[in-house]
Amino acid sequence: MSFGFISLDAKSIGGVLICLGIVFTAFGFVNVDLKNTTPMPLTELNSSNIEEDIIIEGDLNYNLGAFEESYTKLNGVEVSSTFKYVIPLDDDGYIGLQSYEDIKEFDVQASETFKQWSGESDSSPRTIHIKGQVAKLPRKSLKYFKSYMADMGMTSEEIDKYVYPYFIAVEDYNKWSKLTIIGPIMVIVGAVILLFISIITKKRKAKNKKPSISKIIKNVEQREEELEIYDFCYGDDQQLKEDFVE
Repeated sequence: MSFGFISLDAKSIGGVLICLGIVFTAFGFVNVDLKNTTPMPLTELNSSNIEEDIIIEGDLNYNLGAFEESYTKLNGVEVSSTFKYVIPLDDDGYIGLQSYEDIKEFDVQASETFKQWSGESDSSPRTIHIKGQVAKLPRKSLKYFKSYMADMGMTSEEIDKYVYPYFIAVEDYNKWSKLTIIGPIMVIVGAVILLFISIITKKRKAKNKKPSISKIIKNVEQREEELEIYDFCYGDDQQLKEDFVE
């Protein structure tokens, strides 16, 4: 691989690192701000105070299973998945809860919830501590939500009354806050790569640069002046003159 291609790849990598570093840093600081926001207790969340962007934290005692599963694929390979579950509010209403991790734990809790409600088990479902931000459900997700609740036995009137178009997006804010460290490091590394390539490129150009006409003329004139000085000092001694030229 030629030096030119290496330079191009290195420049690309440096530029990408700087861009990603800036994005990660900004995203990290946003989530640090959210992390430091005083959350509303989950037990106080109801239809009268639910709204977008508020932070919720508390122990989730039960859920009614997942009403939507979403998968992200890259070149045909599944790289990530999200699940939206049904959780009850304090006043008989229902909203969604989205999780990227601990999906099995929510699935087990849902199974334990149905067993308790059906009388199959006397044990209470496991408790899961959650923290996240309230967001509006997309139209497609809301359609799945209402269809799921209809399958659960709710009438259309009950769905319109008790199903709310919101969900809690569960996040690990401690994990995201690490981006405030990773981001600046990426920016610095990218800047160092670009600086190194810039220095190497300048040295290469200087090495391959041909002398200008004015510089050649100047060197010739300087050499002629030296020969004139020799003639003045040594006269017609040809051997000394040849030694001087060499």
